[in-house]
Formats: sequence, C-alpha cells, structure tokens
Amino acid sequence: APFTFGQFTHGRKAYDVHHQVTLSGNRDTFYSFGVFDLSKSDLTIVLPDSKGRYFTLMPISQNHDVYLGLNAPGTYTFKQSEIGTRYIIFVVRILVDPNDPKDVEAVHKLQDGIKVIQADKGDASGLQDWDEKSMLEMRKAYNILGSAASSSANFFGVKCQNSYLDKAMGVAVGWGGMQEKDALYLPEQVAKNDGKWKFPKAVEVK
Repeated sequence: APFTFGQFTHGRKAYDVHHQVTLSGNRDTFYSFGVFDLSKSDLTIVLPDSKGRYFTLMPISQNHDVYLGLNAPGTYTFKQSEIGTRYIIFVVRILVDPNDPKDVEAVHKLQDGIKVIQADKGDASGLQDWDEKSMLEMRKAYNILGSAASSSANFFGVKCQNSYLDKAMGVAVGWGGMQEKDALYLPEQVAKNDGKWKFPKAVEVK
C-alpha cells in the first residue's frame, strides 16, 4: 500500500517473504505503519476492541526508543515532550489467519477502526536525508556484532534501558523488534536453510 505521512498505512494481505519491509515478518500477522510529527500538536490514537485477538500498537521514537506495545482498546495521547523527538513511528500488529477470508475481513475492519486525532499534522521537512552508502556500511558492521548476541533481550528499550551499542545492533539486526516483555528474538537458524529444502507443514513447538 502507498505510504502517506501523518496517517496509518495498512498491510491488507499476508507478508510477502520475497519483499520484506522489515526483518522476519510473520505470515500470521497483518502490519500497519504510520509516521507522525509531534512538533505542532499532540497526537491521539484510538484503538478499537479486538475482542481478545492479539492486537498491539508499538511506538518508536526518532531515536529508536522502543516502547512497550499498547494492547488494550482505548485512547492514547503522545506528546513530543514525553517521547523526546519530533517524529514518532508506530507499528501495529494484528493476528490473522490469512487463509480464512472471513478472518481477513475482520482484521481489515480492525485496521480501519484505528482512529487518528491531531489538530496539526505538521510535515516531514525535519526528517534527515541520510547517506545511504555509509548507513549500509555501518549496518553491515553492527549486523556482524549483533548476530553474535544470544538473544534480542538488550536490543530494544527506552532511553537508558540499553546502551548505544545495543540499540545500534537492534536497529541493524531487527528494526521494528519489540521489547523483551513483548517478544524475544533468538538468532538461531534451522538446518538446511538454503531456500530449497521443503520443511514439513507441522512443526512441533517446545
């Protein structure tokens, strides 16, 4: 879906593993993303009642402070003075059975039920135009370091919860990852992960 600043863009179908906008996207989750400017006015987001379905709104500051996911239906207000940066991005995750058309329709309604209230949406003029070449070089180095970590436990947090190095590794290895209280990511890979091996459909979870 095309991205529009100041509102949510919703993924309406199962994650395309061949065109991933984030690392390790889940096929049983529909994602929504939104980037907002907090400098002109506060931002209020209203979440609908998911009736027990997994539904979380995760705020991320411009400095990549990752806040705990907000799961309960209700009204949430975000201020620049509290977040600490002009811009904020949100990642919404909603559990779905992509093979069930009725379930897909139900999740679409939940996505459409997310309300955004902001008197002045501001603009994207303050976003930096990063040097992509040097950024990719730095990310490659942090990826090497991050891949040696036993888990993502120290990668994602708010301000003083993690070091600059841990945060940088988290951005490189798994941008959009959640705090340990919400999810824990392990860097292990399955055997024969060569893109050719046909894995069984049923996998035992221990």
